[in-house]
Amino acid sequence: MEIKRILLTGDDGYNSLGIRVLCEVLKDKYELFIVATKRQQSAVGGLLTMSKDPHWEKTKVDGIDAISVDGSPVDCMEFAQGYFDKKFDLIISGINWGENVTHSIISSGTFCAGVRGVGVGVAPRAVVMSLVTNSENFLRNHSSDDSIEDFIKYPGEAVKMVLDGCIENNFYGSKYVNVNFPDKPSSEVKITRVAEDITRYWSYPVRIDEKKGIFSAPSSTYSSNLETNVEYDSGALSAGFISVSPIRKVFGGK
Repeated sequence: MEIKRILLTGDDGYNSLGIRVLCEVLKDKYELFIVATKRQQSAVGGLLTMSKDPHWEKTKVDGIDAISVDGSPVDCMEFAQGYFDKKFDLIISGINWGENVTHSIISSGTFCAGVRGVGVGVAPRAVVMSLVTNSENFLRNHSSDDSIEDFIKYPGEAVKMVLDGCIENNFYGSKYVNVNFPDKPSSEVKITRVAEDITRYWSYPVRIDEKKGIFSAPSSTYSSNLETNVEYDSGALSAGFISVSPIRKVFGGK
């Protein structure tokens, strides 16, 4: 399979650290273009803007042609579908600052951008990439002034290895591949399934205040009941593997 044209996107912003790392490590081999959110949009899932017409503007990110969209990650794919006359060979969404594992991937703007992009015909397949990081980085506001130097070797070099593996293996027979990199450098890849039980990765329960009629979502801390089966994405990631999950059905399947 030959991959030439790649569209980069994500939910951390068009000039995020993750997108800029992808630009740096892939620009010599592929034709890259960026369409991504103007602002940080983590955890908006498949939000589609319905009440306004999102603005967009042309720019460049580290020398790569880019368009920032003042909307959601899914809005970006709607824009790309209408803007480009020629399809891309692949969408890479990420590298997201913060892992996307288990069925919680439905809340990820990064994941949903890849799914929407394939669904509206921007490209026939998508690879979603995420990196384990401290929870305070989940909603980080990225800037073009941020240095990517510390991330070129890892996860940068690992990105090339994983992408080569996806291409060589025909994306494991799937339109979507969800990749998660552990926080500590790793070159060990595990082909995994998406774990169903979110509570075996993220801390629970939800806190409900009946008197005030409010509730608070779980904090972004790791569960004390972690999944240990490395056949699942969350278990493999916790064990230090790079988790590569082909999504052959909606949310899983063997």
